[in-house]
Amino acid sequence: MQPNSREEELKQEVESWIASFAPLLMEDGELTSSEIQDRLEDIRQLRRSGGVLNMRSGSLRAPEYAELLETFEDAWARIDPLEKQTKEALARLKADTGAQAVNLVDTEVERTPTVEPSEPAPKRFDFPGGILREVVSRPSSSKAAGLGCFAIFWNGFTLIHMFFMIRGMYESFGAVAFLLLLFYAIFLLVGAAVAHSAILALSTQSIVISGRKLTRTRVVLGWKSTKSWVINPGSPAIMASPTSPVMKSGTNQREKEIALKSAEGERIFLGAPVFESDQKVLIEKINAYLAEQS
Repeated sequence: MQPNSREEELKQEVESWIASFAPLLMEDGELTSSEIQDRLEDIRQLRRSGGVLNMRSGSLRAPEYAELLETFEDAWARIDPLEKQTKEALARLKADTGAQAVNLVDTEVERTPTVEPSEPAPKRFDFPGGILREVVSRPSSSKAAGLGCFAIFWNGFTLIHMFFMIRGMYESFGAVAFLLLLFYAIFLLVGAAVAHSAILALSTQSIVISGRKLTRTRVVLGWKSTKSWVINPGSPAIMASPTSPVMKSGTNQREKEIALKSAEGERIFLGAPVFESDQKVLIEKINAYLAEQS
Protein backbone atom coordinates (compact mmCIF):
# COMPACT_ATOMS: atom_id res chain seq x y z
CA MET A 1 0.00 0.00 0.00
CA GLN A 2 1.30 3.41 -0.93
CA PRO A 3 1.95 5.89 1.89
CA ASN A 4 -0.86 8.22 0.69
CA SER A 5 -3.34 5.52 -0.31
CA ARG A 6 -5.88 6.61 2.33
CA GLU A 7 -5.79 10.19 1.13
CA GLU A 8 -6.10 9.00 -2.46
CA GLU A 9 -9.09 6.83 -1.56
CA LEU A 10 -10.78 9.75 0.24
CA LYS A 11 -10.02 12.01 -2.75
CA GLN A 12 -11.75 9.53 -5.06
CA GLU A 13 -14.79 9.37 -2.75
CA VAL A 14 -15.06 13.18 -2.77
CA GLU A 15 -14.74 13.28 -6.58
CA SER A 16 -17.40 10.57 -6.90
CA TRP A 17 -19.74 12.54 -4.61
CA ILE A 18 -19.28 15.70 -6.68
CA ALA A 19 -19.90 13.74 -9.89
CA SER A 20 -23.18 12.43 -8.45
CA PHE A 21 -24.23 15.89 -7.30
CA ALA A 22 -23.47 17.78 -10.53
CA PRO A 23 -26.38 16.35 -12.63
CA LEU A 24 -28.86 17.66 -10.05
CA LEU A 25 -27.83 21.21 -10.93
CA MET A 26 -27.87 20.66 -14.69
CA GLU A 27 -31.32 19.03 -14.88
CA ASP A 28 -33.62 20.72 -17.40
CA GLY A 29 -37.03 20.17 -18.94
CA GLU A 30 -40.22 19.05 -17.25
CA LEU A 31 -40.28 16.44 -14.50
CA THR A 32 -43.18 14.31 -13.38
CA SER A 33 -44.12 13.75 -9.74
CA SER A 34 -42.32 10.39 -9.59
CA GLU A 35 -39.20 11.90 -11.17
CA ILE A 36 -39.16 14.70 -8.61
CA GLN A 37 -39.52 12.17 -5.79
CA ASP A 38 -36.60 10.17 -7.23
CA ARG A 39 -34.55 13.36 -7.36
CA LEU A 40 -35.47 14.14 -3.76
CA GLU A 41 -34.30 10.67 -2.68
CA ASP A 42 -31.01 11.20 -4.56
CA ILE A 43 -30.51 14.47 -2.66
CA ARG A 44 -31.17 12.76 0.67
CA GLN A 45 -28.66 10.02 -0.11
CA LEU A 46 -26.07 12.66 -1.06
CA ARG A 47 -26.79 14.46 2.22
CA ARG A 48 -26.08 11.30 4.24
CA SER A 49 -22.89 10.38 2.39
CA GLY A 50 -21.77 14.01 2.14
CA GLY A 51 -22.12 14.53 5.87
CA VAL A 52 -19.63 11.74 6.54
CA LEU A 53 -17.26 13.02 3.85
CA ASN A 54 -17.48 16.52 5.33
CA MET A 55 -16.28 15.14 8.66
CA ARG A 56 -13.41 13.24 7.02
CA SER A 57 -12.35 15.91 4.53
CA GLY A 58 -10.18 17.64 7.12
CA SER A 59 -7.52 14.95 6.57
CA LEU A 60 -6.92 16.22 3.02
CA ARG A 61 -4.47 18.93 4.06
CA ALA A 62 -2.07 18.82 1.09
CA PRO A 63 -2.13 21.93 -1.16
CA GLU A 64 -3.06 19.87 -4.24
CA TYR A 65 -6.43 19.05 -2.64
CA ALA A 66 -7.37 22.70 -2.03
CA GLU A 67 -9.31 23.16 -5.28
CA LEU A 68 -11.13 19.83 -4.84
CA LEU A 69 -12.14 20.70 -1.27
CA GLU A 70 -13.35 24.13 -2.36
CA THR A 71 -15.54 22.53 -5.02
CA PHE A 72 -16.88 19.99 -2.52
CA GLU A 73 -17.66 22.64 0.10
CA ASP A 74 -19.45 24.78 -2.49
CA ALA A 75 -21.55 21.78 -3.59
CA TRP A 76 -22.23 20.73 0.01
CA ALA A 77 -23.53 24.23 0.79
CA ARG A 78 -26.09 23.85 -2.01
CA ILE A 79 -27.63 20.65 -0.61
CA ASP A 80 -30.08 22.39 1.76
CA PRO A 81 -31.44 24.98 -0.72
CA LEU A 82 -31.62 22.33 -3.46
CA GLU A 83 -33.66 20.01 -1.25
CA LYS A 84 -35.99 22.84 -0.23
CA GLN A 85 -36.45 23.90 -3.85
CA THR A 86 -37.26 20.32 -4.88
CA LYS A 87 -39.80 19.94 -2.06
CA GLU A 88 -41.40 23.22 -3.12
CA ALA A 89 -41.71 22.02 -6.71
CA LEU A 90 -43.28 18.75 -5.58
CA ALA A 91 -45.76 20.61 -3.35
CA ARG A 92 -46.81 22.87 -6.22
CA LEU A 93 -47.33 19.89 -8.48
CA LYS A 94 -49.51 18.12 -5.90
CA ALA A 95 -51.54 21.28 -5.35
CA ASP A 96 -52.24 21.62 -9.06
CA THR A 97 -54.44 18.59 -9.73
CA GLY A 98 -54.47 19.20 -13.47
CA ALA A 99 -50.69 19.38 -13.86
CA GLN A 100 -48.73 16.34 -15.00
CA ALA A 101 -45.26 17.85 -14.91
CA VAL A 102 -43.37 20.77 -13.45
CA ASN A 103 -40.49 22.76 -14.87
CA LEU A 104 -37.62 23.06 -12.39
CA VAL A 105 -35.47 25.30 -14.60
CA ASP A 106 -37.30 28.50 -13.66
CA THR A 107 -36.92 27.84 -9.93
CA GLU A 108 -33.65 29.20 -8.56
CA VAL A 109 -31.76 26.89 -6.21
CA GLU A 110 -31.06 29.68 -3.77
CA ARG A 111 -34.70 30.94 -3.53
CA THR A 112 -36.44 30.53 -0.19
CA PRO A 113 -39.45 28.21 -0.60
CA THR A 114 -42.85 29.80 -0.03
CA VAL A 115 -45.05 26.72 -0.38
CA GLU A 116 -44.87 23.84 2.06
CA PRO A 117 -46.02 20.26 1.34
CA SER A 118 -49.77 19.92 1.89
CA GLU A 119 -49.35 16.85 4.10
CA PRO A 120 -46.09 17.11 6.11
CA ALA A 121 -44.79 13.91 7.62
CA PRO A 122 -45.53 13.55 11.33
CA LYS A 123 -42.68 14.43 13.67
CA ARG A 124 -41.07 11.56 15.51
CA PHE A 125 -39.43 13.80 18.08
CA ASP A 126 -40.65 16.82 20.00
CA PHE A 127 -38.35 19.61 21.19
CA PRO A 128 -40.07 21.66 23.94
CA GLY A 129 -39.16 25.31 23.65
CA GLY A 130 -37.14 24.59 20.51
CA ILE A 131 -34.29 23.18 22.62
CA LEU A 132 -32.82 19.68 22.65
CA ARG A 133 -31.82 18.36 26.09
CA GLU A 134 -30.37 14.87 26.43
CA VAL A 135 -28.28 12.80 28.84
CA VAL A 136 -25.73 11.12 26.58
CA SER A 137 -23.96 8.81 29.02
CA ARG A 138 -24.25 7.77 32.65
CA PRO A 139 -21.70 6.31 35.09
CA SER A 140 -20.62 2.72 34.40
CA SER A 141 -19.04 1.15 37.47
CA SER A 142 -18.12 -2.07 35.63
CA LYS A 143 -16.31 -0.18 32.86
CA ALA A 144 -14.57 2.07 35.38
CA ALA A 145 -13.47 -0.97 37.44
CA GLY A 146 -12.09 -2.75 34.37
CA LEU A 147 -10.18 0.27 33.11
CA GLY A 148 -9.03 1.16 36.63
CA CYS A 149 -7.59 -2.32 37.28
CA PHE A 150 -5.82 -2.27 33.93
CA ALA A 151 -4.42 1.22 34.62
CA ILE A 152 -3.09 0.13 38.03
CA PHE A 153 -1.43 -2.96 36.56
CA TRP A 154 -0.01 -1.09 33.54
CA ASN A 155 1.33 1.88 35.48
CA GLY A 156 2.60 -0.26 38.35
CA PHE A 157 4.51 -2.62 36.06
CA THR A 158 5.90 0.30 34.02
CA LEU A 159 7.11 2.19 37.12
CA ILE A 160 8.75 -0.87 38.68
CA HIS A 161 10.43 -1.84 35.41
CA MET A 162 11.59 1.76 34.89
CA PHE A 163 13.02 1.98 38.41
CA PHE A 164 15.16 -1.15 38.16
CA MET A 165 16.29 -0.47 34.59
CA ILE A 166 17.37 3.09 35.31
CA ARG A 167 19.07 2.09 38.57
CA GLY A 168 21.00 -0.70 36.82
CA MET A 169 21.98 1.53 33.92
CA TYR A 170 23.00 4.32 36.30
CA GLU A 171 25.53 2.08 38.04
CA SER A 172 27.20 1.37 34.69
CA PHE A 173 26.72 4.54 32.67
CA GLY A 174 25.93 7.25 35.18
CA ALA A 175 23.49 10.08 34.42
CA VAL A 176 23.06 8.93 30.83
CA ALA A 177 20.68 6.31 32.23
CA PHE A 178 18.07 8.99 32.80
CA LEU A 179 17.60 9.24 29.03
CA LEU A 180 15.50 6.10 29.45
CA LEU A 181 12.81 8.36 30.87
CA LEU A 182 12.09 9.45 27.31
CA PHE A 183 11.44 5.83 26.37
CA TYR A 184 9.24 5.10 29.38
CA ALA A 185 7.30 8.32 28.88
CA ILE A 186 5.43 6.66 26.00
CA PHE A 187 4.14 3.88 28.25
CA LEU A 188 3.35 6.26 31.08
CA LEU A 189 1.26 8.43 28.75
CA VAL A 190 -0.73 5.37 27.68
CA GLY A 191 -1.28 4.47 31.33
CA ALA A 192 -2.38 8.02 32.12
CA ALA A 193 -4.88 7.92 29.23
CA VAL A 194 -6.35 4.64 30.50
CA ALA A 195 -6.62 6.06 34.03
CA HIS A 196 -8.29 9.17 32.62
CA SER A 197 -10.80 7.00 30.74
CA ALA A 198 -11.53 5.07 33.94
CA ILE A 199 -12.41 8.33 35.67
CA LEU A 200 -14.57 9.45 32.73
CA ALA A 201 -16.45 6.14 32.93
CA LEU A 202 -17.79 7.40 36.25
CA SER A 203 -19.07 10.60 34.65
CA THR A 204 -22.47 11.78 33.51
CA GLN A 205 -22.45 13.66 30.21
CA SER A 206 -25.43 15.71 29.03
CA ILE A 207 -25.97 18.09 26.14
CA VAL A 208 -28.18 21.08 25.41
CA ILE A 209 -28.58 22.25 21.80
CA SER A 210 -30.29 25.59 21.22
CA GLY A 211 -30.30 26.56 17.57
CA ARG A 212 -26.69 25.98 16.50
CA LYS A 213 -25.20 26.34 19.97
CA LEU A 214 -24.15 23.12 21.68
CA THR A 215 -23.33 22.98 25.40
CA ARG A 216 -21.85 19.82 26.91
CA THR A 217 -21.88 19.32 30.67
CA ARG A 218 -19.75 16.63 32.31
CA VAL A 219 -20.02 15.70 35.99
CA VAL A 220 -17.28 13.45 37.40
CA LEU A 221 -17.30 12.53 41.10
CA GLY A 222 -19.02 15.82 41.96
CA TRP A 223 -16.74 17.93 39.75
CA LYS A 224 -18.63 19.74 36.98
CA SER A 225 -17.28 21.11 33.71
CA THR A 226 -19.14 22.85 30.90
CA LYS A 227 -18.04 23.70 27.37
CA SER A 228 -19.89 25.25 24.42
CA TRP A 229 -19.48 25.24 20.63
CA VAL A 230 -21.26 26.51 17.53
CA ILE A 231 -22.22 23.52 15.37
CA ASN A 232 -21.33 23.32 11.69
CA PRO A 233 -24.75 23.44 9.96
CA GLY A 234 -23.66 20.97 7.27
CA SER A 235 -22.39 18.21 9.54
CA PRO A 236 -24.71 15.53 10.97
CA ALA A 237 -24.09 13.59 14.15
CA ILE A 238 -22.23 10.31 13.56
CA MET A 239 -20.39 7.62 15.53
CA ALA A 240 -16.63 8.22 15.37
CA SER A 241 -13.47 7.19 17.21
CA PRO A 242 -11.72 9.83 19.33
CA THR A 243 -7.95 10.07 19.50
CA SER A 244 -7.85 8.25 22.85
CA PRO A 245 -5.87 4.98 22.75
CA VAL A 246 -8.42 3.17 24.91
CA MET A 247 -9.86 0.14 23.16
CA LYS A 248 -13.10 -1.76 23.55
CA SER A 249 -12.79 -4.71 25.90
CA GLY A 250 -11.94 -7.88 24.00
CA THR A 251 -11.60 -6.17 20.61
CA ASN A 252 -9.00 -4.28 18.62
CA GLN A 253 -11.39 -1.42 17.84
CA ARG A 254 -11.41 2.01 19.38
CA GLU A 255 -14.30 3.00 21.58
CA LYS A 256 -16.67 5.09 19.42
CA GLU A 257 -18.60 8.13 20.56
CA ILE A 258 -21.26 10.40 19.14
CA ALA A 259 -19.48 13.18 17.26
CA LEU A 260 -20.40 16.51 15.69
CA LYS A 261 -18.31 19.14 13.92
CA SER A 262 -18.02 22.72 15.10
CA ALA A 263 -18.14 25.77 12.83
CA GLU A 264 -14.34 25.99 13.22
CA GLY A 265 -13.90 22.41 11.98
CA GLU A 266 -13.19 20.91 15.40
CA ARG A 267 -14.59 17.47 16.15
CA ILE A 268 -16.82 17.43 19.21
CA PHE A 269 -17.08 14.10 21.04
CA LEU A 270 -20.10 13.69 23.28
CA GLY A 271 -19.63 10.19 24.69
CA ALA A 272 -22.11 7.43 23.91
CA PRO A 273 -24.95 5.48 25.54
CA VAL A 274 -24.13 1.92 26.57
CA PHE A 275 -26.58 0.21 24.21
CA GLU A 276 -26.22 0.49 20.45
CA SER A 277 -29.98 0.92 19.97
CA ASP A 278 -29.90 3.99 22.26
CA GLN A 279 -26.95 5.38 20.29
CA LYS A 280 -28.87 5.17 17.01
CA VAL A 281 -31.98 6.81 18.47
CA LEU A 282 -29.96 9.65 20.00
CA ILE A 283 -28.08 10.29 16.73
CA GLU A 284 -31.37 10.31 14.85
CA LYS A 285 -32.85 12.74 17.37
CA ILE A 286 -29.88 15.13 17.18
CA ASN A 287 -29.97 15.10 13.38
CA ALA A 288 -33.74 15.64 13.36
CA TYR A 289 -33.29 18.70 15.57
CA LEU A 290 -30.46 20.07 13.40
CA ALA A 291 -32.58 19.54 10.28
CA GLU A 292 -35.34 21.67 11.81
CA GLN A 293 -32.84 24.48 12.39
CA SER A 294 -31.67 24.58 8.76
